Amino acid sequence: MYEYQTEDHFMLGMERMPYSKYGNKTIGKPVILLSGMFATSIVYVSHNKSLGYLLSDAGFDVWLFNYRVTGMSKKIKDPRTGIIPKLSSLNWDYSFHELAIYDLPAAIDLVISVTGYSQVDVGGVSLGGTIPLITLAERPEYNKKVRNLVLMAPASRMGSGYQGLPFYFIRALLRRFLKTDFNVRYISLNSDPDNVAVGQLCRLKMFGFICVQSMNLIQGMYHPLHKEPVIDVFTTYPQPTSVKSVKHYFQLILSGRFTNYDYGPIGNMAHYHSKQVPEYDIRKITAPAIIMYSKGDNLVPPQDIKWLLNNLPNIKSTLYIDKIKFSHQSFVMDKISHLVIGPYIVKQLSS
Repeated sequence: MYEYQTEDHFMLGMERMPYSKYGNKTIGKPVILLSGMFATSIVYVSHNKSLGYLLSDAGFDVWLFNYRVTGMSKKIKDPRTGIIPKLSSLNWDYSFHELAIYDLPAAIDLVISVTGYSQVDVGGVSLGGTIPLITLAERPEYNKKVRNLVLMAPASRMGSGYQGLPFYFIRALLRRFLKTDFNVRYISLNSDPDNVAVGQLCRLKMFGFICVQSMNLIQGMYHPLHKEPVIDVFTTYPQPTSVKSVKHYFQLILSGRFTNYDYGPIGNMAHYHSKQVPEYDIRKITAPAIIMYSKGDNLVPPQDIKWLLNNLPNIKSTLYIDKIKFSHQSFVMDKISHLVIGPYIVKQLSS
C-alpha cells in the first residue's frame, strides 16, 4: 500500500496492481480507479472478472484509490503521533469539493511520481466520476496530467433522477435532512465499517439470495448480479463519511445543478461572494472523456448524461447501453459487465 498526504493534511492509502499475475511483469500505463459514494476500492477487485483485474490483465498499471477515511485510508497512522487517529478526532468539515480539490490531485501526483509517466488514466463509477469532473473543473492545471477520463454513470447534474410520485416521499425526506442541524459531524453506522455483520450473513447460501434481491430492490429493477461484489458491498458499506458530503449529495439531487456546496444565502456570500452557489464550469475540462451510461439507470438517467455530452469540450467516445438491462449498480456488479464495458474500456485506453 502507498501512503500519502493531501494538502489539507489527510493521510490516504492507495493499493496497486502494477502488472498481471499472468504476464511477464511488464509495468504498463497507470490507471487510477475511483469507487462510488460510501464504497471502497474493493468493488474493482471483488472477483476475477472485476474491472481492476481486466485492466491489469490487459497490461495496465492499476491503482485503487480510496477517499479520506475510506477503506485503507482510515487505517494509516498519523505521521506526527504514530497512531491511527480515532474518527471522532478527525476534521469532518468537507464535502465532495474537498475530495476533488485535495484527494484526487494528491493521488495523481503520487502515481506520476512513482511511475515516471507524465499522464495517468482516471476512471470511476457514479461518485467516482463526479470527483474527477470537479477536480478538472476547479483545478484545470490537472487536465494535462490526465490522459483519459473514464466516466461510468457519472453523477453530475442529477435533476432527472428520483422524479415522479413514487419518489415524492424520498425527495421530501432529503429536504428534511438538509434543513436539519445535526449534532454530529460524520456518519459511521458500524463499529467496524470493513466487516459489517450483514455482509457476513450474505456469505451464507440461505441469505445470499436475499442480499442479491435486496440490491435489485435498491436499483429498482431485476437483473442478475454477481454475488461476490454484492457480498463485498454489504460487508464494507457504508464507509464513514461527513454529514457535509451527504448534504452535498442531496443538494445536487434536489437542485438539478452541478454546484459547489450550498451554505445558504449568507454562507454563500462569505464563501463565494454570491448569494447563489456557483456551478462547476465543466467547459474547463479539456482531458479526453470516455462516457458510459445506460437506459436503465434510475440514479443517473440518460437525460442527465446529455447535459455532460452537450457541455464537455473534449469527448473521445461514448457507450450508451440500451439493448440489455443494465442499471447503475451493473457497472461494477453485473454478471456480464466484464463483457459489456470491460472490452470497451480496454480498447479506448489502448487506442
